[in-house]
Amino acid sequence: MSAEGRLIWPGWISRPARAVAGFVRAPGPSLPWLILLAVLQLPGAAFVVKANAPGRANVDIAHQARQALGEIPFDDWHPPVMSALWKLIYDTTGSLEGLLLLQMFLLFAGGWLLSCYVVDRTGSRAWSLAGVVFPLLPHVLSQAGTLWKDTQMAVALLCGVILLFWVRWRRPWTFLLLAPSLLFLIYAAAVRKNALFAVLPVVFYLAWQLAQLWQARRERHRRRSGAGNAAGAGAPRVPLWRYATAVAGTGLAFLAGVQLTGSAVDRAYDVQPTDQLSQVLLDDVMFSVPPSELNASSAPQELKDKINEARPGCRERNQIWNAYWACYGRGADGRPFSPIDYQQELRALWLETVITSPGRYLSYRAATFAEYLADSSVEYWELSWGSADAEPVGLGAQDRLADRTQRFYVVGIGVEGLPWLFKPWFWLAGAVALLIAAARPRLMPAFRAEVALLTSSAAVYMVGYFPIIPATHFRYTYWPAIAVTVAVILFAAGRWSARRRGAPSPDVLPAEGSYRER
Repeated sequence: MSAEGRLIWPGWISRPARAVAGFVRAPGPSLPWLILLAVLQLPGAAFVVKANAPGRANVDIAHQARQALGEIPFDDWHPPVMSALWKLIYDTTGSLEGLLLLQMFLLFAGGWLLSCYVVDRTGSRAWSLAGVVFPLLPHVLSQAGTLWKDTQMAVALLCGVILLFWVRWRRPWTFLLLAPSLLFLIYAAAVRKNALFAVLPVVFYLAWQLAQLWQARRERHRRRSGAGNAAGAGAPRVPLWRYATAVAGTGLAFLAGVQLTGSAVDRAYDVQPTDQLSQVLLDDVMFSVPPSELNASSAPQELKDKINEARPGCRERNQIWNAYWACYGRGADGRPFSPIDYQQELRALWLETVITSPGRYLSYRAATFAEYLADSSVEYWELSWGSADAEPVGLGAQDRLADRTQRFYVVGIGVEGLPWLFKPWFWLAGAVALLIAAARPRLMPAFRAEVALLTSSAAVYMVGYFPIIPATHFRYTYWPAIAVTVAVILFAAGRWSARRRGAPSPDVLPAEGSYRER
């Protein structure tokens, strides 16, 4: 012990420890540090792939896998862009595991991009390690190994949004990142039908950046021509009409990209229509329209009889949604994912009995949304679930020992020890709280725009489930959980940077004609 009572470590321990500490404490990014961040992710990524390969699957995922394998025709019950990508990977590699590898790559690449962004903006190498830990958090890892379209959407959004953050800094080379960012965002919007709710705030964010760039160029031209004053650095003031024009143009361009992607897949694979929206209309009629009103409607008697016969089965199962799978008998031929019979008549029945009673409809949908917010299920896809669907197409995790380790971590520590991490209300409340904080510079001196984008995307996506939520699966909350987690990391890193280093607000743009470089 030293005179101060502190333990003196041997030199062979203290010297390397001091070197490592000095390397971590050194300010700012460097190529060796960025490479180290990537290397640090490799062990975790390798274990997660081992624990989940070739990919966990339920009946929905197996259905998409059969399309990719060419065993069944393509249909649009699930957006076919995922099956088309899977088929491309399978045709190239000869293995269905390729989609899982892509999914894992995007998740861990998103963590690495987050690390790079934090260290570049704050100069803190220690805080950048949060991006390394991020993909291994229990709630993030919980859905990572299952080939849900929800997970595909979330990891694509993660990479697309963080790449978009780089673009707003106006470094010349960052504009090259706009193309891959838009590619990820278009895929995310195309892979899940309600993903546009999550992407909507991204459109407003990108339009804001483009409108500022547009205004800055006009002001620079005016100063060069002597028509304006030489004032001030900082973000240019954008007229409302110009921002509205940017929003409209960006939104239309983005929708066109999504529509062209979907149309190209439809033509290439002759996608068969199923009108999956009928499942939502069926729930509204089944659970909100009284029997007397249903029987008095002008719907065909066969359709009314079918609904009346199905209702007792749903009551026995205590179901208030998902009637197609729970009690209705699925489609016209009874097979999964087959179109419901009397689709046009069901739509007319919905218009006649549901929309004409908005109070009753809102009461029903408020009950389903409240149950979704309060509860959570399928936080971790067990190997025994859906094995009859997964194994025939070569899916289902194979390494039992790695699965037990991962399950203990996600379920034993996460779901059972930290249950609030898997409750939708927690992430909605967190999104709203951070969104409010982002409006106050004193509470959030840095990363305000980024946090506002992430949290508004999470909140709008969750609220968008109000008219369609079919179950309490955690996968429906996966993107909000990821988005708010990243927002928390940026919020904490930004506050640390502002207090410790006196860094200026990152929402103030560089002076005209200059770029913020380290």
